[in-house]
Amino acid sequence: MKTINLSEAAELTGYSRNTVRKWLDAGLLPYRVEPLSGFRRICPDDLRRFIESWRVENLPKVAESSNVKTDH
Repeated sequence: MKTINLSEAAELTGYSRNTVRKWLDAGLLPYRVEPLSGFRRICPDDLRRFIESWRVENLPKVAESSNVKTDH
């Protein structure tokens, strides 16, 4: 299974490494630890699902806070 590191996850999402690290520390994004190095590795599919779910969950909040008119 291919995995990516924090820097790659940050680059793919457009968020900082610190933000990705906070997601991992908070248990929001699954990861595995490399046995020899201790580095955290992320499955790209898990990252994609996390970002998609975050966007869906926060869409109404973003729309309300940015003065975007919505049809509800």
